[in-house]
Amino acid sequence: MTVKSPPPHVTLCIFLLAAVVVSGLSCSSEPQTVLLRMKCGSPGSSASYKFSANEVGKVHADSGAARDFDIKVEGDIVYNTQDTLPGGGAIILEKNRWSWDEPADDSGQVKRVTREYAYKVEMLANGKIVNLDMIDKPSQQSEDYVRNFAQQANPVFPDEKVAPGYSWMQTVPVKVVGGAIDTSKMTFKFKGTARKMGYDCAVLEYSGNLVLPVFPNPEDTLAVSGIDRIDISGISYFAIDEGVIVTSDERRRTDRERKYVNDKGEKTRKSEIESVMNFELVSLKGG
Repeated sequence: MTVKSPPPHVTLCIFLLAAVVVSGLSCSSEPQTVLLRMKCGSPGSSASYKFSANEVGKVHADSGAARDFDIKVEGDIVYNTQDTLPGGGAIILEKNRWSWDEPADDSGQVKRVTREYAYKVEMLANGKIVNLDMIDKPSQQSEDYVRNFAQQANPVFPDEKVAPGYSWMQTVPVKVVGGAIDTSKMTFKFKGTARKMGYDCAVLEYSGNLVLPVFPNPEDTLAVSGIDRIDISGISYFAIDEGVIVTSDERRRTDRERKYVNDKGEKTRKSEIESVMNFELVSLKGG
C-alpha cells in the first residue's frame, strides 16, 4: 500500500482556527492595548472561507531528471464549533474541499482532482492546539503531518494585553527521521489596526520556518519517509468585534525530501515549491 502525505496546501488552513478579541481600544494618544484570544462562538456557530493558491516548483528524480510544475488550487473551508471548553477554548470540526489540475500526462491530458478532508481540533483560548484528529484519515502519516503543522504554525497568544509593535517568538522541538531533534521557529507581530472588507481589524504579521517530518510506516509495503522544511511569511486581518480572521495572505518556500523503499530497492525524490496563498471570509453564522 502506498502512503502519501497530504498536499502542502491542505495543512495551511489550520492557521485560520486562530481568532482574536481586541479590547481597550481608545481614541486617546495612549498606545492601543490588545488582548489576543480565540473566539469560536457557541456550539453551532460556523465560519466559511474561500481559499486559493498558486504553487510552482521543480521535482528532482534519482536519475537527475527534473520536472517543472505549476498548479492552481481552489478550496472551500468551513469551521463548525461543536463544543466550548473551560477557559474559553473550543472543539471545532473543520471541513476542507480542495480542487486542482494535475500536470498533463504524456498524452497531454489534464486531470482535475478533488479531495475532501475533515479534522476535529481542540484549541485553548490562547490559540494553542491541544489535539488534532484527522477524520477518515488516509494514513497515520497524514494525520501526524497536519497536527505537526498546526502545532508549529498556529500562534499561541500572549497572556497580557499588547500594544502595536509587540512581537513574540514561538519555538517547537521536532524529532526528525533518524532521531535527531530540530527546532521550528515562528515570530508574530501585532502591527496595529485597519479597516478590511467592512470590519475593524487587528493586523498580525508572521514569519518563520517549519520542520515537518514524515516517518515510515512499517505496515506499508512501500516505506515512505522524509522531511519538509518550510519558510513561511504572511499577514492576517482579524475582525475585532467578530473575533475571526477576515483575510490572510501567505507566501512559502518548501524544500521537500522523500525516500521510497520496497523490495525492489530505494529511490529518493526532492522538490522545491514556491506557494502564494489567500484565505477570505465568505460567511459568519452564530456567535
